[in-house]
Amino acid sequence: MTRRGLLSCEAPPLPLLCCGAGSALPGVPLLAESDRLEELDREHDAWGGRVSRFRSEKAAIEADTSLTPEERSRAVDQILQSNFSSTEQIRVHAILGDAPSAP
Repeated sequence: MTRRGLLSCEAPPLPLLCCGAGSALPGVPLLAESDRLEELDREHDAWGGRVSRFRSEKAAIEADTSLTPEERSRAVDQILQSNFSSTEQIRVHAILGDAPSAP
């Protein structure tokens, strides 16, 4: 192969590898790391959307004067439990700055 063939677009592209300088995953193809980061971004966006929807639903319930305070609390807990795992519920309470209601 000529020198020109090595540098031209005719040669198949080689995967770019992390050189280890500042990378948490040396030797992992950059493309795979990029895909992983994109997936994390999608998960972060989905989490934010779920929390935002919960906030909206919670505000609507709390504004409903036809419900007693106990009914409001139960309705909010029901939405929380149906949309978040037990670990996520702790995170939601921390994000909202409120304490979980007593069982």
